[in-house]
Amino acid sequence: MILNPAEPGEFRVFNQFTEQFSVWQLAHAVADAARSADYAVEVAHIENPRVEAEEHYYNARHQALCDLGLTPHLLDQSVLAGMIERVARHRGLIDPDAIRPVIGWRTREPPMSRQERAPARSPAIVQRPAIGTGSRSAIANINSENEFHAV
Repeated sequence: MILNPAEPGEFRVFNQFTEQFSVWQLAHAVADAARSADYAVEVAHIENPRVEAEEHYYNARHQALCDLGLTPHLLDQSVLAGMIERVARHRGLIDPDAIRPVIGWRTREPPMSRQERAPARSPAIVQRPAIGTGSRSAIANINSENEFHAV
């Protein structure tokens, strides 16, 4: 964009993605890749917490960066397989409570925080070198052998 500036008075939009998928499409693509790696997978449908139609037309334009020479790195089965392999390797670091939706836009009740939803714990606090941060440290709560929460 520095080498190709807009003309005076010209407005350009550069959406920073090269593909778009529905949540359903992504879920099934990930499930297919996981099954190919011999994982037992089930796609579960959860209620959409947003106030919007379950299916709706969305067609954002994303050609501008390609027009400037971007070569897209598309989300194919090999990319998904690599992501699944990395997630599986570090599965002990995953906090499912950080992933599950906590907000329901269809209700007037205030959402519960993760702390309110989580059972009482007595975490041990440890310091570990943070990856890619040189000598700085990251604080982590280790609540059990299989539970790790980075802070």
